[in-house]
Amino acid sequence: MHDEAALRSFGALIVRLQRRESLTREETRAAYSQIWRNSQPELQQGAFIAALQGKGETLDEILGVADSHNDDWSKNAPGRISAPEPHLGVVGVGMDTLKTVNVSSGAAIIAAACGLYVHKIAAPGMTGVSGSAETFAMLGVDPDVDHAAYCLQRVAGDAAWRTELSARARGTIRSQFTPKAAGQRYRRRLAALGLAE
Repeated sequence: MHDEAALRSFGALIVRLQRRESLTREETRAAYSQIWRNSQPELQQGAFIAALQGKGETLDEILGVADSHNDDWSKNAPGRISAPEPHLGVVGVGMDTLKTVNVSSGAAIIAAACGLYVHKIAAPGMTGVSGSAETFAMLGVDPDVDHAAYCLQRVAGDAAWRTELSARARGTIRSQFTPKAAGQRYRRRLAALGLAE
């Protein structure tokens, strides 16, 4: 059961967005914290996201979303990134309507192969054909934070392992992400939706 006062307060934010009024960074942060925690009904969550997107996000609103994501992420994955120099954080959110391939994982691998330290947030695929967790698991990377940090440091410092990893990644891309393989996935997806045989 949802708290009526919280429902009304969240609903008031939706109404403001529908009126094309901007929210503060803190208001957006608090609203998205409720979305991440699923403490509002799905209909309310969807209405909020649609109203925000329909209005067009301000910088403060985007920063509020990022703040709330970082808050929740830090509570659930309290690891620290240990790199001898600044690192590049890469995250992908999926959500593309075509259900294409995981781009953020490839970008993280390319950046690491170029010598950058990369912090890649990985999660299971929920909206596309693959998530970062599956992508890195196929490449033999353990999602354990300490092991992942070790692997990223190894990619940066071990040319032979980087070459081996690159070869495995190319093999996976050639077998899993060819136009034919993508077509088969799309066909299965369309069939599951009743839109194709």
